[in-house]
Amino acid sequence: MTIYSKSPAYDVINYLWAKLQESEVLDATDYYLDDFEDNIVPIIPVQDQPELANYLKNKPYIIYDFIGYPQTDDDFFINEEAIMFTIFCPNFSKIMEIVRVFNECFRGKDQAAKKLQAAPTTTGTFFFYSTRIDGIDISGQTSKESGRITGEICVCYRFGELMTGSGFYA
Repeated sequence: MTIYSKSPAYDVINYLWAKLQESEVLDATDYYLDDFEDNIVPIIPVQDQPELANYLKNKPYIIYDFIGYPQTDDDFFINEEAIMFTIFCPNFSKIMEIVRVFNECFRGKDQAAKKLQAAPTTTGTFFFYSTRIDGIDISGQTSKESGRITGEICVCYRFGELMTGSGFYA
């Protein structure tokens, strides 16, 4: 794997998945699909949703997309990105449980970033300075998504990348 295939978004997603399992809000064994060799992680890129939505039926799952923010001249070594998560679930109380795990993981700013940084799920390629939640929106059932309720959460994080002495990524 090259250094360019690593992304801090994967560290954030892996950390979230570990916390959802640790809190027993979601169970990895619920995501075993016959057509796949192993359990899947129900946090998927937005473009994969059509294929997996039918497999997962009424199990909660999360799709994501992300955006990078421009760097400032003063802090050229600090990057900021946001991941837009959308939770699909037929059960309002389960969405609320998932949202509470998001809050526990990411709303603590620099303290939350320290926990993310120390998590065994991170690659060690990035240093997280802070995390925050920029918004939560829970909507009612929609006919478009088979009666599922949706919860949208925007998680922002500031990070730096480990570099060699010559300024290239480590």
